[in-house]
Amino acid sequence: MPGEEVDVWQAVVDYLEPSIFGGVGSFVICTVFILGLCAYGLIKSRKIYREV
Repeated sequence: MPGEEVDVWQAVVDYLEPSIFGGVGSFVICTVFILGLCAYGLIKSRKIYREV
């Protein structure tokens, strides 16, 4: 489902676009978002590893 991910990311970009020019807030949000994805990936891979 890469298409859906692209649509979600585009929606996030559209939502944050005004604040990108306004300050650091969007950068912080994006950083937290990326860290959250990494943590989610690690947790999910651990669960898969345990199941196997």
